[in-house]
Amino acid sequence: MDAIASQIDKSYFESIYAIPRGGLVLGVYLSHRLGLPMVEKPTKRCIICDDIADTGKTVEPYKNYFIVTLYYHKQSTVEPDIWIYEKTDAWIKFPWEVK
Repeated sequence: MDAIASQIDKSYFESIYAIPRGGLVLGVYLSHRLGLPMVEKPTKRCIICDDIADTGKTVEPYKNYFIVTLYYHKQSTVEPDIWIYEKTDAWIKFPWEVK
């Protein structure tokens, strides 16, 4: 997740919105790392966080914001501004997921 944080100019942004539930871990991490508050709804200069942009359905409502994800799948209707890994068709199970 440092790979994402190191690419963000925190002086431009004022807050972080994490899409529940997948974006919460990344959102909390970036909030601490960048010193930006987390908000309950996006603000004007807000970073939107999610775990995966797979189909794009979850991040689509936020396409006019700065979006960061851990994974990006080429089939997604929205490409995040920053992503770390390219997702294949294999299912991803994150360490914080129970099932």
